[in-house]
Amino acid sequence: MSEVATYLQGRHHALLLDMIETAFSRRTTACSLPCRPSVISVTIPPPGDGQTQGRRTITPLQLQTEYLEHATRYVQTIDADPVTRMSSARWTRVIETLHGDPMDLHREVDWVIKKRIIESFMRSTGFPGGIPRCR
Repeated sequence: MSEVATYLQGRHHALLLDMIETAFSRRTTACSLPCRPSVISVTIPPPGDGQTQGRRTITPLQLQTEYLEHATRYVQTIDADPVTRMSSARWTRVIETLHGDPMDLHREVDWVIKKRIIESFMRSTGFPGGIPRCR
């Protein structure tokens, strides 16, 4: 796992736990149980959208965006330390980049790093790119 991914995961789990402990909001995201975790865990491209209580569907990126928006509102209401503000800014940049060109995160996000390695291998060996397992 990349250091950036590990850093963001740890910081934001802590932030989300703080939000729960302080009862910042009863409704933290659009996704409440039951959710289909096997679909939500799929990164890109999602084979289908994640179901949320049968009312609407969202992609994993949309779910992450909702978590980010909620966490950003929380950080603005507390006296956040510099590390929390910095990690929130980095999280925002990662999510915005994922909405634009995910390949710009080739040093920060695990699946992008792996995709780039596989594509590089395929180019260097002449491996055909039409094989579904390699897309």
